[in-house]
Amino acid sequence: MKSIEKGKKLFLSMVIAILAVSIVTTAFSYFMQGNIGIISGLTRTVVEAILLYFIFKGKTWAKVIMIVLLIIVILAAVAAIMISPNVMITILMIVYIFSVYIIGISPSVKEYLKSINNK
Repeated sequence: MKSIEKGKKLFLSMVIAILAVSIVTTAFSYFMQGNIGIISGLTRTVVEAILLYFIFKGKTWAKVIMIVLLIIVILAAVAAIMISPNVMITILMIVYIFSVYIIGISPSVKEYLKSINNK
């Protein structure tokens, strides 16, 4: 039971980190690119929030989609950093790398998600 609670706390901490980074990068995109930046940023944030909600509810399909999307963004961030180093992209990449670990590999989060599916 302790592992399940730890997994839930870890997952919720990751959700907060992902959404915070998304909101901050959306704000920076707006200041750099105008309305196009805010539209794409808000779309990304809404999609992330919906997927994270379904992961929280124990949906495996949402977990798989989220991991695939995070890996795509990580690869794009690596390419972007090689072209032009940027602190925001680096922070986004680090948060997303930890998120892939937490969602996909963390034993306590796996226990938590398994317990949700068994309810």
